[in-house]
Amino acid sequence: MNQRFSRALFVEYVESEVAALRSDLLTSTAANSLLTSMRAHGYTEITKDSLRMWIVDMTLNNLKISTRKKYFSRVHTIYRGWKSVPGENPFEAVKDAISFDFQCTDKEANANLGLLDRIVGPSKKEVDKECNNLFLYLFYNPMATMGDVINLKFDDYNVDCPQIDEIIEEQKEISRRSTNVFGLGRGRKREPQIMRDTLSELGSIAKLAGMRFTGTFSRDSIIAMWIAAALKAAVPVADIRAVISSVPAEYSSLCLVPVVPISDARKSEIIRQVADSVNNKPRQWFVMKMRSGQTPEAIKDRIKATTDGLLDTMLFYYPTHTVLRKNAKGKSVRKEVPYLPGILFFKICRNKVPLLMSRIGELAWCYKYTNAIDRDYCTISRNEMKAFQHSIGEFTPDIEMGLEVREEPLGEGTVVKINGGGRMVGMEAKIESVKNINGTRTYTLSLTNYLQAKWTVKDVEEIYIAPVEHGVEVS
Repeated sequence: MNQRFSRALFVEYVESEVAALRSDLLTSTAANSLLTSMRAHGYTEITKDSLRMWIVDMTLNNLKISTRKKYFSRVHTIYRGWKSVPGENPFEAVKDAISFDFQCTDKEANANLGLLDRIVGPSKKEVDKECNNLFLYLFYNPMATMGDVINLKFDDYNVDCPQIDEIIEEQKEISRRSTNVFGLGRGRKREPQIMRDTLSELGSIAKLAGMRFTGTFSRDSIIAMWIAAALKAAVPVADIRAVISSVPAEYSSLCLVPVVPISDARKSEIIRQVADSVNNKPRQWFVMKMRSGQTPEAIKDRIKATTDGLLDTMLFYYPTHTVLRKNAKGKSVRKEVPYLPGILFFKICRNKVPLLMSRIGELAWCYKYTNAIDRDYCTISRNEMKAFQHSIGEFTPDIEMGLEVREEPLGEGTVVKINGGGRMVGMEAKIESVKNINGTRTYTLSLTNYLQAKWTVKDVEEIYIAPVEHGVEVS
């Protein structure tokens, strides 16, 4: 009998027998525990990986090692008594894992997580602000090591997370002309000394916020807080393991979880999900459609008149270009013309958008991902806006731009990097068409799933464009 098929049938057998096992409370509870874990992680058969994941789940649920061993033994007995299965017995193969005394000491991490808002709040002193920002960056981005952060440069930052975007933007003001995101008292210090001093300062910041650490404060102390937040946000354990740069002692059982590579897009999605769970007030770029006859100035006037200080917290972007036109007397006059008439980009705290639109609904409406009333307002990532604004700044008469409405939602485009050919050198963009029939190349900026801004470049030749994998140009 096929081994894989037999083990799948064993799961069906356990499911069918759970009701009959109710007289044996320990065995039925153990069987239900296994089945719940397998469903949660998408396993359909008994394997070494599915059993290891079950051990992880039992540990994260704070079951004592004695209880874990009893559960494991009961289900193993069912497995052996069911029928003989050719090949390796997965239960025998993971005996070392079930015998190891993994401890889930997550109380401290959860308690510290509850105090994170004391660091999220504003700091008066610039030095404290940088330390706070560094602490939060390490929290929001569990992929980053201390070495990564010490050497992080503004040009290298590529994580798509609004909460991290705010940190980067604030650090630009603090760091002034430095190319490094975090100054960290650079000078004659070498990296090991910078790392020690930085960890000491971060530990002091944490303790001032009321956080407590049983052992020595380290990078893993912050990762443990992120894991606590990720579990509360219902991030799958396998995804947690794929994102974190190291496994802290508080969650040592995660070492059993196989590291399965996931896409950069999925990593960013997880990071945003956890960041949103602890801080749902980041500023992001949104896009509104002004109704006929309205202007950005009219929108701003209405916001100022109907809200208390909201206008001062917002940024607006209404790209225009100058054209020469003949007036009634035949004289050439300059006129500012919008690239996207009626489309106004604005940056605001996400939780303020409903209030904003309730005040200006007569003048404009905000794009959503779909037409459903309860769907979220669509946002534009920092990297997309950066590329878009850079492109706008480079526009000349030989670049055309307009709006395109699609019948089907916009799919993922190809990421390319321009490595030659003039004004567009160094840019990355998602392209809908590699090369148009007339020799032009088309770039897009998604406004919604169905609407995109589109601009066509006429002077970037094929030899100057290279595909990009994970942000690295492919030669």
